[in-house]
Amino acid sequence: MPQAFEMLLKMSRKYDCDDIDWEELLRLNYRRLVREGANIVDAGANEGDHTEHFVRDLKAANVAAFEPIPELCRRLARRFADEPQVTIRELALSDHNGVETFFAFPEGWGESGLRMKEWYPQKVKESVIELSAEVRRLDDIALGFPVDYIKIDIEGGEIDMLVGARDTILQSRPLISTEYGDRAYRVFGHTAGRLYELARQYGYRVADLFGNPFADLEEFLACVDRF
Repeated sequence: MPQAFEMLLKMSRKYDCDDIDWEELLRLNYRRLVREGANIVDAGANEGDHTEHFVRDLKAANVAAFEPIPELCRRLARRFADEPQVTIRELALSDHNGVETFFAFPEGWGESGLRMKEWYPQKVKESVIELSAEVRRLDDIALGFPVDYIKIDIEGGEIDMLVGARDTILQSRPLISTEYGDRAYRVFGHTAGRLYELARQYGYRVADLFGNPFADLEEFLACVDRF
């Protein structure tokens, strides 16, 4: 049995994985792995809870917060009005530049995305708002600083964003954290192993949120859609 999978399996027997506060675990990793005064890209900033930690806990020098939903951008602007190091950009990050339909879900903003209408259960599709959103490659955006850390939470668009950020990643070598789940990435035409394969192409190793690195693709595939 793959080592990382065995560790996660033991954890799942001891705890109900649905009861684990994954967001808090991610925030603990910020404090453990991201240096104080870092330059950060927040892809999928939502209402700014993670941006708040970057500013308050990490004393980030710069935070580029990307969020394509206008209402959330207005909230971000109010929340960080007194934080000049936070730049809010009303756009979605992907592997190309242009304008696309973005599906916003007011009943759960965090489940909004470029192609997520296919993902929603039929009973909630009527609640989805279709927006026209600017889409950009991170490589084509003048950030004005080298990137130390990239946080990605964009409901299935992770691979496309990482492809569009290739030069930024190879030049700055930032720490990266990302969601990656079956229902979301398949909507974008990707497979379970694509994240691992892309990371290896960029010279990165993939680990779970507990810090366990995956030894190979087989071990990653044993874990990716289960934990």
